[in-house]
Amino acid sequence: MLMFRIAKSALMLGAIALLWSLFACGYGPGEKRDKFYKKGAALYAQGDYGKARLEFKNALQVDPKYAPGYYYLGMCRFQEKEFKQAFGAFNKALELDPALIAAQVMRGRLLMMGGEAEKALAEADKILAVDADNLEARLLRGAGLAATGKKKAAAAVLEKLLADGDKDPDLYILLANLRLKDKDMAGAQSYLEQLLANNNRNRAGRLLLAAVLERRGKLDEAEAELNTLIARQEPEKQAEAKLLLVKFHIRNKQFAAAEKELKALVKAHPEAERFRVLLIRFYAERQDEAKSLAVLKQGLKDLPESLVLTEMMAKYLFSRQQADAAEALLTGYSERMKTGPRFLRAKLLLAQMAVQRKEYDLALALVDEVLKENSADLSAHILKGDLLLNRRDFDGAIAEYRAVLKQVPQNVPVMFSLAKAHLGNEEPEIAFATLQKAFALDARMAPLTMLLARIYQQKGRFADALQTVEKGLRQNPNSPELLEMTARLMVRRGRAADALELVRQYLAKAPDDPRLSVLLAQIQVAMRNFPPARERLLRVLAKDPDNRAALFTLVRLELRQGSPQEALARGRELRKKDPENQIYALLLANLYEQTGNFAAAAKIYKEVLAKNPKSLVAANNLAYYYADQQPTPENLTRAQELLEPYLKKFKDEPVLMDTAAWVCYRAGDYRKALTLLNGVAEKLNEDPEALYHLGMINRAAGHPQAAEKYLKQALASKKPATAKEAAAALKELEKRGRAKLTY
Repeated sequence: MLMFRIAKSALMLGAIALLWSLFACGYGPGEKRDKFYKKGAALYAQGDYGKARLEFKNALQVDPKYAPGYYYLGMCRFQEKEFKQAFGAFNKALELDPALIAAQVMRGRLLMMGGEAEKALAEADKILAVDADNLEARLLRGAGLAATGKKKAAAAVLEKLLADGDKDPDLYILLANLRLKDKDMAGAQSYLEQLLANNNRNRAGRLLLAAVLERRGKLDEAEAELNTLIARQEPEKQAEAKLLLVKFHIRNKQFAAAEKELKALVKAHPEAERFRVLLIRFYAERQDEAKSLAVLKQGLKDLPESLVLTEMMAKYLFSRQQADAAEALLTGYSERMKTGPRFLRAKLLLAQMAVQRKEYDLALALVDEVLKENSADLSAHILKGDLLLNRRDFDGAIAEYRAVLKQVPQNVPVMFSLAKAHLGNEEPEIAFATLQKAFALDARMAPLTMLLARIYQQKGRFADALQTVEKGLRQNPNSPELLEMTARLMVRRGRAADALELVRQYLAKAPDDPRLSVLLAQIQVAMRNFPPARERLLRVLAKDPDNRAALFTLVRLELRQGSPQEALARGRELRKKDPENQIYALLLANLYEQTGNFAAAAKIYKEVLAKNPKSLVAANNLAYYYADQQPTPENLTRAQELLEPYLKKFKDEPVLMDTAAWVCYRAGDYRKALTLLNGVAEKLNEDPEALYHLGMINRAAGHPQAAEKYLKQALASKKPATAKEAAAALKELEKRGRAKLTY
């Protein structure tokens, strides 16, 4: 959105002229008021907007119905970029004097800046109805027409202004932007060159000209314009301007030039951590760890009190499995700072690292230390809420999140966490209302959108669930989870063809994305279009035999195409034809599992691992077999050995973590089982078997309410064996008196 730029000199002259014209119109009932007003005008003309504002306020205290006082109070706020307050002041001026055109113009400009082009256009038309030649109103009208898509009408208004001799910089910029919308680069360049011929110090015009030249491939000319811009900046502003040149070089892959500029900025401003940070990140993005680390170390040597550099080094050490060194660095820093914001930030970073190391008690103690010194630290309240939520202290978590929302009531991530705490606290309607409110504020957060959609599904409101994820996907089109949920709900609502078309649109942009290919195949399976689905799945598995989603979809395809025994026969035939094919081996093993022959499946997994020890699917499924079917101490040890190499790398993979947790449960380590499921529990809420595991683990860990919730969800599934086991576990809970159950 175009922001009208007002030249300081024009404002100064305009301010003085308008002030005296207003006096001439009869404003001036009191000398005291006028004294404050004149002083404010002089300060405004000097660019001292803060002091000018105070003088205009003094004038208004003497005469609260003085419209020009409110107008210039608004102008001061405008110059200070306090646009909401400026808008209010202009409104008050117009309330007192509806004919004050200057205030109408400024209100229209603020409406344009706020994205309300239709209202701005209406404001311009009102002014022109009484003052058809008002240049500012004509410019505002042209901007409003352009913003509402009426390009021809906008061009006519703006060209007429130009023909009438108006040389307002915004006029040229608006015309240039209209040309850009029509992809007329040469036309845009011409308008911008005219602007700079009239006013060669116009920063916005030169920046836009450099961008146009860059888009036209005239890189030398674009760079020259940026260098001219830098040269004409005040010395204290040149460093910031040079960053524009750095970004230009990076965009155009001129990395040596970008590096040279950044190094020069660091050398010229050794006290400024910002330029060092940018150079560190530049090297990191180029994957030059040695140079990045060298700049970071030198920065810490030169600026030992820099929190930003200390934090970067601590995170680097932590990412390189040097947690003790990272902790020592932050501890030493906090000891040097002793108190204050940087001390507290270092403590909070230590707490965050403790969370990543799963040292939750230590993290909580550190957070409490921060809050003891600064009870208003919102980041500490959020982290404490997350820790309490993890410990299932839902009341405590709710209190922490509400403390944050009291200060920032529209913090959507915190509202999402609050909703999860209310769900855990058996307050589903409060959670539901919180999610709806958060979603109305920002639909881009995929986990929030998906949780709200699941609650709609639980309420039987499937149309609302689909509407929710469709809106979420429009706001966040790059979320694979939202795309999958949208496609599946479309299929469930009888819109399989729409789902197919949606996924094909994504595949057209990313034809090699295996996740999209599998999703398309799943929709084809649902539509019983088996041949193309099978062909697509086999292509995915040929590239990645461990692709679980593709493998399970292939199993479902075979089962849906015929009876379980027929599917098993086809699986045996495929493996017999190609016994070395890992895909067919894993397919047959899965079919054995589906038909209840777990021992035969386990035998195949062992064979696969003998040939390919890195097969994640085989390792996971064999470990699960040991834990679920043959949980001897020796087998549980083998299961843990099979899974151990993958737990850190795939800690967010729900199926793997569910298997690992089940192994721990069978081994009697209930606390570790719960810890493994932290962060993935939400991803398991559509898997009846995983829900049963969550229920049993929570029951064993002494969380009967959570156990009841998960077991009831498992009981509601259509999987007979799981539902039977869940029912038995619920009865056992009831016998023990741990929960009053109705199911």
